[in-house]
Amino acid sequence: YYPLLIICYFLHFRCTLIVPIMEKQITLKLIFNRKNKLRKDGKALIQLRIHYIGQKRTEYRSTGIYIKPSEWNESIQQVNSKCRDKYSINQRLTNILSKYNDIEYHANYHAKTLTPESLKAAEVKDYTTMATFYAKWIEETKSFKPNTIKNHNATLNHFINCFGDLSFNEFDRSNLVAFQGYLLECGAVNNTVSKNIKNLKAAYNEALLRKLVDSEIEPFKGYKPLKNEPTTEFLTIKEVALIRDMKIAKNAPGRERVRDMFLFQCYVGLRYSDVADLSDQNFYIEDGNVWIRFNSVKTGKIAKFNLNLLFNLSNGRSEPEKLYFKYENEWQNKPFKISNQKANEHLAIIEKLSGNHKHITTHVARHTFGTYTIRILPINVVQTLMQHSSVTTTMKYCKITPDILNEGLESAKGKWIL
Repeated sequence: YYPLLIICYFLHFRCTLIVPIMEKQITLKLIFNRKNKLRKDGKALIQLRIHYIGQKRTEYRSTGIYIKPSEWNESIQQVNSKCRDKYSINQRLTNILSKYNDIEYHANYHAKTLTPESLKAAEVKDYTTMATFYAKWIEETKSFKPNTIKNHNATLNHFINCFGDLSFNEFDRSNLVAFQGYLLECGAVNNTVSKNIKNLKAAYNEALLRKLVDSEIEPFKGYKPLKNEPTTEFLTIKEVALIRDMKIAKNAPGRERVRDMFLFQCYVGLRYSDVADLSDQNFYIEDGNVWIRFNSVKTGKIAKFNLNLLFNLSNGRSEPEKLYFKYENEWQNKPFKISNQKANEHLAIIEKLSGNHKHITTHVARHTFGTYTIRILPINVVQTLMQHSSVTTTMKYCKITPDILNEGLESAKGKWIL
């Protein structure tokens, strides 16, 4: 018995001696702003530099992560505390480095040489995790609008904060329920939870199309995320007039500009992203009237209509036309190009100064337009003005208040026939 143990021990010892030494085939380093060029938002890309030892060849991979120069710590190759998403971004960077270290380990274990071609095949074949794939998909999809990219990145950060990272085959229904619970614990309302899960499902379905996921695992099948009816405020015409007629101090020109932007939205129904992008290229004069034409930032749809026909209270210049001429010499510089956050800060002050008791934001202006115009215009016209893809969306603006109810009943006088 003892001689047998000795032989087994000896064989085990010999086996450990002949395990190949794992030699480095590649070196990895994170590179920030390699092209020394910032985007309009002041951010630049973090890339991964891959150097093939002995082959005199270097490649770069995008991490899909953009940060400001002040947020990068070169010495420790990490995002610093000046970045709001420090922990989730650093976790993403760690996951990316781990992925390539794993690829190198598997190549060494099977005595294979890593080449640019074999590395690229390995990236797609065996080592794609959900967070890594999601980040790359966001970066590669050129059709995404800036707001869509922002929303997907927010979902990705939530996913990383919740799970770190998972392989696709690890993600099942229990993880989906856990993700929903995590979002609720973070204070997200039902609709926000729904949007995040919708974003995650889009990335998961893309991975299914690329055959990166076992099709028998169906975490989203039959799953209905939490939703609640929107309760966005809208203003009555009298409340809009209060804002229009309010006095604004001369030392607060930014507040006056935000007030006028809000009024223009109330009169024309534009989304914030569209009104902020208006320039002299979006207006022209025809038969003495001002016309507006634009491509919606969100939908890409083209719209064109006569501003003189909207909120014309005196058979002269309409309310939106008056605002156009007020900024006639500034349209080339996009006078309403104000950040949404800054605009809402000003609107909070305007709300108090005007005597309104409703909470107003840039989106309230659009709801005000929809709620008012749907009472006096055919619903398909309102749908076109508001750039809705479906009339069902337009129907949400059919809000019945006591005043509207009484107006409707008054208009029915003399029409009751038995």
